[in-house]
Amino acid sequence: MSTTDRTPTTRRPTAERLPIDEQFWPVNLLLLVLGAVVSGAIAVRADFFTPRLLGSGWTWLATVWLIVGLVTLGAWRLGDRAARRLQLSAVLAILLILFLLTYFGDREVLWLDLAQ
Repeated sequence: MSTTDRTPTTRRPTAERLPIDEQFWPVNLLLLVLGAVVSGAIAVRADFFTPRLLGSGWTWLATVWLIVGLVTLGAWRLGDRAARRLQLSAVLAILLILFLLTYFGDREVLWLDLAQ
């Protein structure tokens, strides 16, 4: 049988396997990566030895990972359109936080002194 006798076939996704743009794991992976980047920025800029709760770097790190975990769990529980909106808003919020950490890095924001 020669190669010209075969008809080309394409693989179509089955009912069990969704296409890549219908799956939640790529956005969840993006949330984890962005959470790690924001955590790195917090680790560089924050003071971990301050007695103030809102000024402590540990509080900010715990908050970032709590939000990433809750968004991932919420997207898993909601499904479909509501989960996509939740994931999009979380990615945009983390990007905004990263931008603000970069822009206001050496300034005092509100009562938090981010410069060391």
